[in-house]
Amino acid sequence: MTYRRAVIPALVGGVLLTALLWWAGASVEALHLQGATDALGGRMVADLQYWLSPWAYDPPEALRLGSGGLGDTGVDGARYLSLHETGMQVRFAALFVFFVPGALLLVRRLPPVNRRAVVTLLAVWGWGTVAGMLAVTVSAPWLIVSSGRGSYRFLPQLASMMSSGQQITVVAALVTAAVTVLVAWITAKGAGPLPLGVCLLYTSVLGGALVPPGGGLLADGPPVRPAALRTGRSAAQVAPARLLGAAHGRGVRPLAAVPPR
Repeated sequence: MTYRRAVIPALVGGVLLTALLWWAGASVEALHLQGATDALGGRMVADLQYWLSPWAYDPPEALRLGSGGLGDTGVDGARYLSLHETGMQVRFAALFVFFVPGALLLVRRLPPVNRRAVVTLLAVWGWGTVAGMLAVTVSAPWLIVSSGRGSYRFLPQLASMMSSGQQITVVAALVTAAVTVLVAWITAKGAGPLPLGVCLLYTSVLGGALVPPGGGLLADGPPVRPAALRTGRSAAQVAPARLLGAAHGRGVRPLAAVPPR
């Protein structure tokens, strides 16, 4: 899959993951309602607040009331609010920036074709959780300082913030990975075989290979090892062509061997 095709599912996944975590953080306010406690129970509400709070864009109650962690009010309280807002902006921007390049490379190298969709799904899912952790880590200094205790046990606060919010990130990353793989599968369906010139160039570098009718690199065909033995070439010279052409799903026919270099 080319970069031009792979960038579409990567961008869709980045936007979806950012939107899901934004929506999850915005749901924290609803958990403060009495009806939520009656329906879910106090323990469940407390757990959900702990999971969703790291992605809540609204500042904590202490900052909204105009006081920092040290009881500062007035101008200092406004500064703490500004630091918290900046930190959350950095968090969501870093989430998108970290996820898209990694998903782009994964989708390009592991396109969800030929029964590889599960592998691609797991790879993108894992990268989504990593991108969430990296985004929390990068934005943590702003949020720690906004609490008014930036110089007090900074490293323990950083470690605690890095591990928070990962439960909801895992769920959001799974949904994002499923959508990303679906879009990548649809995008890969429209990709045709490689041009004839590219295939002939590749076979000349290999020293001879099997090429399907129409010029694409081969897919399913006769076993590689017997063909390699009959032509006097090693399997290492023929196998890469089979691997590269496996996505095209076309028949094979032998091409006159080019002397190996």
